[in-house]
Amino acid sequence: MSNSSFVTQTRKTQTKDDMYHEKVCNPTSTSDHTTGHSQITKEGKHDNRSPVIEQDRSTENIEKNIECADDIIDLTTEDEVAEDLFDPQRRPVTRGFGINVMVNDLKLLMEPDGWLNDNIINFYLNLLSEAAQKSLNTKVFPFSTFFFSSLLNDGYDKAYRWCSNSDIFQQDFLLIPINSVSHWTLVVVDNIQREVVYYDSLNNTNNKTHLDHIKQFLLIANTERSLNLDEWCFRMKTDAAKQGNMSDCGVFTCLFAESATGLNKDVKWNDIPYERRRIATTILSRS
Repeated sequence: MSNSSFVTQTRKTQTKDDMYHEKVCNPTSTSDHTTGHSQITKEGKHDNRSPVIEQDRSTENIEKNIECADDIIDLTTEDEVAEDLFDPQRRPVTRGFGINVMVNDLKLLMEPDGWLNDNIINFYLNLLSEAAQKSLNTKVFPFSTFFFSSLLNDGYDKAYRWCSNSDIFQQDFLLIPINSVSHWTLVVVDNIQREVVYYDSLNNTNNKTHLDHIKQFLLIANTERSLNLDEWCFRMKTDAAKQGNMSDCGVFTCLFAESATGLNKDVKWNDIPYERRRIATTILSRS
């Protein structure tokens, strides 16, 4: 069986009025969701050959997903969005994990040169964490996009509050998104393989200092444990996929997280417009 992406199942065709009512006027309405299938063998090992989430990858159904996302984004003009911001009855198109995703946020995904914001990245990494637990029995802890700036500005001790309610060394993966000089990158801590990998879609080796900060943080977080982090591997992912413009770094950050955690072994690195729409439809399915 071929590998499949972390993606939502096809949504039924609706009119724009129906979709507006479902997504904006009544965001708590139910919708179909894809059920994840465990990839654990009888021996308790992950079967990497099987798809994470079963889906119909036919061209027809993928296009329906994309058309649905396009229609919902087109429902609201920029002027209408500006008016809605002052409307007390304004509701997000989807919500979860303490995050409200607005129409404006989704527009950043659907625009070819849209630069993703904290809302989209935080929401999507939490979706990945949820899917990894359900589908792969893998524990993934997503740090907030605000964690790394807190680490630099407030110090290691104060930054620890971002994960104080979770034993990060009991997680399989830690996802640490970083925004530095208007550029999104990702650090993945693999507690199983005992390695920390830095993903940068511009392959800027000058950012290696980010790894040093993460290592120092892990050393402080490890004070009550006997882990020898000097035996761990801290490295740049020099062969990571490269973005072809100056605006796709946020999308690549989301895709790096999917790939590194095993949720998506079939990323279409050469078709980022498709991946943008796939991420949008996945986010919309959370309503």
